Amino acid sequence: MTHASHQATRSLEAEVLHGFAIGAIAGAVLVFVLWGAVALLGGLDGVDAGAIGLFTAAWGGPGFGGMLGAVLGYTRYEEAERAQRSDP
Repeated sequence: MTHASHQATRSLEAEVLHGFAIGAIAGAVLVFVLWGAVALLGGLDGVDAGAIGLFTAAWGGPGFGGMLGAVLGYTRYEEAERAQRSDP
């Protein structure tokens, strides 16, 4: 069983939800690290930088990462469907 045919067995909703969940987690972590580091480099102490990182991660990370992950999940589903239709 190839990767594309395995992916085609999952429903569209499952693929998009999986992409959203992974993207939301990755987005939150990325935004926390990025803005925490920016705050530290800007001269804030560790607690304040961590608070800024948590705030921006909570409000920005899941939304951006989730949307990107959902689109990537949808794209994976479409490509798997296209590959499955082209198989003889």
